[in-house]
Amino acid sequence: MTTQTIYILNPAYFLKNDIKRAVIGDHGGIQDSSEVYTEDVNSVLHPKIAQMLSFFDGERTLQECLDAIAAYFGVTPDDIAPIIEKYISNPKAFTIPYGKHRIHVPQNVLIEKKDHKKFNRYTPEQFEVDGEVDLSHDRYNKPIQCTLELLFKCYTDCTYCYADRSRRNSGDVMSLDQILHIIREAKSIGIVNFDTNGGEVLMHKHYKEIFRELAANGYFPLISTKMPVKRDVLEFLKEIGMLKFQISIDSLNPEILTQTLKVEANYRDRILDTMDLLDELGFPWQTNTILTKYNSSLEQIKPLLDKLLSFKNLKEIRINPAGYSLYKSAEHYNEIKTSVQSVDAIETYVGTLPEIQQNRIILGGTSTVKDMTREARMKSFGKRSICSGNHSSFFILPDGKVTICEELYWHPKFIIGDLTKQSIMEVWNSQKAVDLYYITPNEFREESTCKTCDSFSACRRPVGICWKEVLMAYGKNNWDYPDPGCPYAPVPFNEIFLK
Repeated sequence: MTTQTIYILNPAYFLKNDIKRAVIGDHGGIQDSSEVYTEDVNSVLHPKIAQMLSFFDGERTLQECLDAIAAYFGVTPDDIAPIIEKYISNPKAFTIPYGKHRIHVPQNVLIEKKDHKKFNRYTPEQFEVDGEVDLSHDRYNKPIQCTLELLFKCYTDCTYCYADRSRRNSGDVMSLDQILHIIREAKSIGIVNFDTNGGEVLMHKHYKEIFRELAANGYFPLISTKMPVKRDVLEFLKEIGMLKFQISIDSLNPEILTQTLKVEANYRDRILDTMDLLDELGFPWQTNTILTKYNSSLEQIKPLLDKLLSFKNLKEIRINPAGYSLYKSAEHYNEIKTSVQSVDAIETYVGTLPEIQQNRIILGGTSTVKDMTREARMKSFGKRSICSGNHSSFFILPDGKVTICEELYWHPKFIIGDLTKQSIMEVWNSQKAVDLYYITPNEFREESTCKTCDSFSACRRPVGICWKEVLMAYGKNNWDYPDPGCPYAPVPFNEIFLK
């Protein structure tokens, strides 16, 4: 650390005024993925910390920032220096005691400015609060992220689809004006990330107007598709700045694609044509492959990886086992799912590739039988990631109903509002949303082990449980059962894990 060095807030992080306090979060290194950062950050900050960090605008040296911060708070630079020093290239996350509460600070908060093209700039006035600072609760006063499911219409008919298929051909979607209003409202209340999902988002009849509005408000969501896309569409997306593009491809074998996706015989060639266009047009694109028993052999995976690794602008190759679907039968999942042995064989093969190729491949996992032992759950459950649903984010269904997680869809227990009738903040502060976050054991049935658990409050807040996995493991009527990862949970009724 030198006083003449220029530092900036790590581009992987953002700061936000949360009415009575500030928050720091991450958006996955979306602006500069080369920086080291703490993933899944959702931390409450004292607003004075956010104000101090806001002085690091990429123009002033450390000494100039210290002088400006000292002048703002009416103290000396020597008073400020030891505080700021903790945030400069800090190699580990740390906590700060504040009364009865603790402030959690991620790693590498302030970094040296080098060739960063994009990074956030703030002013101290953005983090001023009226009245007393309140760090007493974890649920955000204003949400920071939302996802809009534009429509359920699909180009493919995937055998492993996890969506609520009963709505696939539903015309029950919001009007263009309603969608544009939601985007503008999200911007006005400071929502940081506005994502879109489908169905096939590019099959929405107003996709151009929607993505133009998103871009105009500074939102550039990942566009994920299984549909062959033509040049004019890609050129339009590139022109408005929608460069984050994911295309799914499960196999190079046309027969497997026809069997598992219900697509035409020339589908593979058309998807590969789209990939050629993405590379030619300079998109920093990625792929996603879903493993089932039909495509998870090395005989299938090797040629696919060989082909994908030949693209120069393909940044990430994601490979994930098909998961259990709430909207298909348990028998169906057991029929199509891959095996632990197949996933392990792929992982071993990837490990033999040159490191530069390995770094482009992200092999995801899913729950296995060994994860379900009591001993394994005792070790892992307390280390689970925080659930952002109804804590800092929400999910908008095509008809405007709001739920807390995509795969819960229209389950009545988790619908917290309706954006065709309410504002975002009215939904976020609705009694249904608040009561669900601060749920008590009184709402649980006697057959649920959560009813009498001494750790109920600590388990549910702030980390939370995965409601989706509860429903998958125990059925949609047993929403009040424990997270299947809990060491005190009963054996799942459904086989949601790999063998």
